[in-house]
Order: sequence, then C-alpha cells, then structure tokens
Amino acid sequence: MSENRPATRDSLPDLPISAVTLHAVASKMRTQFERSEFIRLGLLVAAAGVSVATSVARVGGTDLVIGPAIAGMLLLSSFVLDLVTKESQPRATWLKAFQLEKRIEALAWQYAVGGHVYSRQLPQQEVDDRFNVELVKILKECEVPSAGIQSLFGAQIPDSLRSSRTRDRMERAELYIRRLREAIAELGREMSSLERRGRHATWTARACQAATLILAAGQAIGMLSVSLVGLGATLTASILAWRTVSAPLGITREFMRVSGELLLILNQAEKASDEQSLSAIVDKGEETLLEHVERRLALIE
Repeated sequence: MSENRPATRDSLPDLPISAVTLHAVASKMRTQFERSEFIRLGLLVAAAGVSVATSVARVGGTDLVIGPAIAGMLLLSSFVLDLVTKESQPRATWLKAFQLEKRIEALAWQYAVGGHVYSRQLPQQEVDDRFNVELVKILKECEVPSAGIQSLFGAQIPDSLRSSRTRDRMERAELYIRRLREAIAELGREMSSLERRGRHATWTARACQAATLILAAGQAIGMLSVSLVGLGATLTASILAWRTVSAPLGITREFMRVSGELLLILNQAEKASDEQSLSAIVDKGEETLLEHVERRLALIE
C-alpha cells in the first residue's frame, strides 16, 4: 500500500484505502480461482494420460490393474476441488471486488482532476462531502462476500488526491493523460496474459481431443480396451480446456475496442483548452472505463 503523501509532478495521486484493499482482495481471489482451474485441468489431463497408458499397456500384454483406480482417484479429486471452489466462491469475490475497486477508482479521478460533480468552483468541504457520500454509497450497494474487508467503510481522501485538485488546468490535464496512458498499457498487459493462457489451453484441448480420438478408434477396431473413466476424463479435460480458450476471445475484442476509445479521449485531453472541456473529458474517460468493466464482467460470467 502506498503512503498517504502529497502528489508531486512525477507521481499519480494515491487512491482511497478502500480501493487499495479491494484491489488486494480481487488479486488474491483471482489467483486462487485461476490456480484452482489449472489444478483441475492438470488432474483431468493426468487421469486421461493414465487411462491411455493403461490401454496401450494392455495391447503389449501388460495388465496395469491399478491404472483405472488411479485414473478414478484423479477424476474424483478434480470433482471435489470443483465443489470446494464453488463453495468458497473465489470467482464471485474476485469479480465483485474488481467491480467496486474500479468504481471507486473512477470516483477518485473525477475528484482529483475536477469532473463536473466535483467542479473546482465548489467549496472544498462540499466536494469532500460529496466524495465521501458517493464512496460509502458504492460500498453499500454491493455486498462483498469476504470477512477480511470489513474496514472498507472508513471513507478517507488521501492527501495526494486532495492536493491534485490544487494544480492548474494544464497540470491536471497532464495528470489525466498519464492516467489514460496507464489504463491503455494495463489493457495491453491483460491482452498479452490472456493470449498466453489461450495458447496453453489450446494445446491442452488439442492433446485431449487427440487422446479421445485414439481411445475411441482403438475401441472401435478392437485394439484397445477403453476405460469409461479415462474416456470421461479426456472429454471433460477437453471441454474445460476449450472453455478456457474461448472465454478470452470476446474479452480480447473488448480490450481492443476500449483501447481505441481511450486513445480518442487521450487525444481530446491533449487539446483541452478550458476547465469545462477538461471536466467533460474526465467524465467521458471514466464513463468509458466503467462501461468496459461492465462489459468485461458480462463476458467473463
């Protein structure tokens, strides 16, 4: 967590403690969910591999009696892990915390740069009160199912966030330009990560599909004695891998769409000539980012 410090020309303002905490929760839950999915897929692939090895060994005259039992245990472990993951709800917590974090982040940037609701013409105390009311309202709208973030309702405005409002228009415009550039860079990093996951899942899906075809063909011509456990494992692993592949496709297109919109807004920010135009640009930029969050969550779900 960053220190509560005044903003400098070379720094972006700190976000409220609630956004920082939500970011930590979202990151932890996302890692937990993705690790669980990876382990599930690994167990299914292992079960499929044991089944194929058992069938091939039988062709060579070796009967691996323990093979089906191992495959069954691996398949059962995958099923139990799936149940445990659904019970603990890391995915639901991740998505909800991510949504709330981004809404607070948008609120903070409108406050810092001077969106219409937080116009610099308003008294500072009135602006602070509006910010705190909206912050608490956001946190109360959605219940985050995690006992570890009960302190979120202590609304506060970091010094660096408040001092950003004292900068002149050109400095605040430059600050927001940096905000947009960082948002575009973050989208690029997310796209690269999704593409890597997609490639790995694609090869896993292809391997599982090939194993299924080998088992089915061997059974059909009488060369292999196929275990239903192994066949089920290969089919399930193939489906899970394909789901992992197909999910990022729509999200990647959404990343490309919003990146284009943010580039247009960035270009407008570079030409902002007065307070009114800068306020409109900030409001448009944050609205675009929040729309992206909603679209992204809809695609993931």
